[in-house]
Amino acid sequence: MKVLNKLTIKSLKLNKKRTIVTIIGIMLSTALICGVAGLVSSFQKTLINWTIREYGDFHTTFYDVPNDKTKYITENEKVDKYFYTDEIGWAKLEGSKNESKPYLHVLEYDKTALENYGVNLLEGRLPTNSNEILISEHILTNARVNLKVGDTITIDIGKRVLQDGTVLNEENPYLTDMEEDGIILEESIVDTESKTYTIVGVMERPSKEGYSSPGYTVITYMEDEGRRYC
Repeated sequence: MKVLNKLTIKSLKLNKKRTIVTIIGIMLSTALICGVAGLVSSFQKTLINWTIREYGDFHTTFYDVPNDKTKYITENEKVDKYFYTDEIGWAKLEGSKNESKPYLHVLEYDKTALENYGVNLLEGRLPTNSNEILISEHILTNARVNLKVGDTITIDIGKRVLQDGTVLNEENPYLTDMEEDGIILEESIVDTESKTYTIVGVMERPSKEGYSSPGYTVITYMEDEGRRYC
C-alpha cells in the first residue's frame, strides 16, 4: 500500500494540470449531485406541504362507519391519530345568485378535524360549539350573498331527494325541471329541522367541494363525536 501511495503522489506531482482539473471535476460533480438531491428533497417537501394545506394532514378516510365498528380503527395500535366528521344535511341559501348552486351543505367536524382536514381560515375563528358555524368565502364571491362574521342565520336543514324518494348527495348536481326518459326530474329538501347558527369565521373554499356540487360548504362543531370516522 505504501508503494502505491508513493506512486500515486508522484504521478499527481508530475501531472499537476491534470491533477487540478481532476480535483475541480470531482468538486463540481459532487456539488451537482448534492444540488440535485437538495432540489428533489425541497420539491417533495413543497408538494407535501401543499397537499396538507389543500386536503388536510391525514392518510386515509373511512366513510359511513357504524358507531359499534369505529373501535376497530380508533383502538388499532397502528393508528396514530384520528378524527370525526359528519354530514348534517342541506339547506336553502336564500339570495344565492348562482342558480346551479342554491344550497348550503352543512357539515360538522370535531376539534381535531377542524385542525387537520384542510380548513384554511381567512377571517374570524373556528367554531367551538354546535351553535357556531364557519362559512366559505365562495358564498360571498360566487353566490354573492353578503354574510359576515357575527351574523346569525336560521336555516332549515334536511335531505335532498327526488320526487321518487331517491336521496341525492354532493356528487349529484342540482336538478330542477330536467327531463329523463320522459320523466321530469325535480328535487327538494325534506325532513327539515330548523337550526340557528352564529357565523364565527370565513374559510377558503374547501378542495373537497366539487365544482358540480350544488351546495356551499359550511362547517359547525361536532359535540357528539363518533358518527363518522375520517
